[in-house]
Amino acid sequence: MKNNKLQSAKFSIVIACFNSSNFIPKTIESILGQSYQNFEILFVDDGSTDNSLSIIRKYSKNDKRIKVLKNTINQGVSVTRNKALENVTGQYICFLDCDDWWPHDKLKIYLQLYKQGYELIYSSFTKLYLNSGKSNLIKVDIEASYNKIIFSNLIPFSSASYDAKKLGIHKFTTEYFPEDWIYWIEIFKKNPRAIGIKNSLMFYTISGTNASKNKFIMLQKAWFIFRKYQKFSFFRSLYSLLFFIYYGIRKNF
Repeated sequence: MKNNKLQSAKFSIVIACFNSSNFIPKTIESILGQSYQNFEILFVDDGSTDNSLSIIRKYSKNDKRIKVLKNTINQGVSVTRNKALENVTGQYICFLDCDDWWPHDKLKIYLQLYKQGYELIYSSFTKLYLNSGKSNLIKVDIEASYNKIIFSNLIPFSSASYDAKKLGIHKFTTEYFPEDWIYWIEIFKKNPRAIGIKNSLMFYTISGTNASKNKFIMLQKAWFIFRKYQKFSFFRSLYSLLFFIYYGIRKNF
């Protein structure tokens, strides 16, 4: 639903948090250090059992742009992000996971593109492997469309932003998973003017080591999207899965 009361040229940054006390300071500092300062941060703690909430509240006492919401029990990312979306006041909605962070000029660059008429923006990103200290640049396609995104999630979540005045404020579904891919599919049904930035404007922290297991989980998620959510036939789902694998291999080179 569109909301004309949203404040123009203001970014609303939605962050769902669960037990991420080791990463939260870096995430928050990367936002507070942006060269463009017209933003708000909507933190929703999803029933953390560590000291995540106390860290967030400490920052919020020193900066009124940080709004803190809380789930009394863990409810998952869809419910948690929706709580934040109900409270946004900015025209441009961004998402950031609480273990990821942005470089200094990210919001400034996005604002320049919004002024050119774009409605949805995303960027390439850098994977940071904590255990090895290595990094890997993941490049995105400059162009994205509904006919592309139904086959592969082209939008790196913590890099993404859209114009809520033009596209409306979209809520996450709790019925299907993975929620982020479905979120973008629904938005792309509106045929937004979208652009991908080749430069890395997001850093994605990876603390686990079992890459093979993670890739298998991604394949399971893709199969679920094709068969259950989009209700493709078995053979179209199989074709789509092969495309998904091909794209996943290509974008890492």
